[in-house]
Amino acid sequence: MKLFLALALLAAPGAMATPCPADIVGPGKQGGKPGPPDGEVTVEDLIAVLGKFGIKNPPFDPVSAGKSKGVIDIEDLLELLKTFGKKGCTKPSTGKTMNVNWVIRAYGPMTAGVGDTVSFAWGGNHNVFLHPSGTCNQRGSTLVGSQSARKGSFTFTKPGKYTFACQVGSHCNQGQIVTFTVGGGGSAPPPSGPAPVCANSPRQACKMMCPPVQISCPMGQCAMRQGNCCSFKCSQAGGVVTPPTPPTPTCIAGQSCGGQTMQGCGTACPKVCGQPPRMMCNRMCKRGYQCPQAGSPSGTWWDARAGKCVPSKGACTPTIILGRPFIVDATPMMASAVQSVSSDWL
Repeated sequence: MKLFLALALLAAPGAMATPCPADIVGPGKQGGKPGPPDGEVTVEDLIAVLGKFGIKNPPFDPVSAGKSKGVIDIEDLLELLKTFGKKGCTKPSTGKTMNVNWVIRAYGPMTAGVGDTVSFAWGGNHNVFLHPSGTCNQRGSTLVGSQSARKGSFTFTKPGKYTFACQVGSHCNQGQIVTFTVGGGGSAPPPSGPAPVCANSPRQACKMMCPPVQISCPMGQCAMRQGNCCSFKCSQAGGVVTPPTPPTPTCIAGQSCGGQTMQGCGTACPKVCGQPPRMMCNRMCKRGYQCPQAGSPSGTWWDARAGKCVPSKGACTPTIILGRPFIVDATPMMASAVQSVSSDWL
């Protein structure tokens, strides 16, 4: 039986073939040009790479990713040396093209195969970079598609994880980042990571603290809440939730905005929403922009959440404590302890 398998492999060398991007040329006629790739990485391939070293847009490109794309450089030479002498080579599979509508939304994990290409396209102010960090950290990132081009593509030449992100403003932190897990060749199976929540999923109405969604769904599906609590199932009946843009106050304390005026002798203890009044405060003048202290019975309050002065403590943006059905202001430690005993769930 073993002898039969060995003979079968010898008769079909392609069964043991592996991708060799550096298999560029083969032996040619004596004194003529090199021939087509011959399934081996040999000195002919080395001569071809050295002959085009530093040339842009070459007829071949062993490493067509990152900064090495479109030029023969040290990365191509290293790829050749890494596989030098290998026999029974095949070119990486052509693969398929995956189109991504590149907008600000939550992206679930995706999978691809060696030879597959991801194509990004957008209509707004976006770009796309390859992030080696796997996060929004831009260190070592390489451009895939510029803001003016409004498109970009990347071909996966070897297995691994590839993370793409938009570097315009805070788009990445708002969800415009996606990670591909690339397998060993051909199109990969659907993703198996935690699925994003469907846009039309019912809102939670129970009082439990639900854990993060951990359900895995096929590509193109999202997690739909079942009932009004913590149960989810995969669904195709809804888009993906776009993460809310975190509120950014248009004004901060101490600036000429939000109703603050220059005080030649302002208070050292201004009233701030959500903070208890100071038990002791000196009467030294503090020059700078503050909420006016005159014109209302107790002076105006600074509301950091709204980025403006408000006429009274009751006009402050409420502070919601998660897990409790009460809206309370921050209070001194002793007062909050008394309040918890009298008003919390017991």
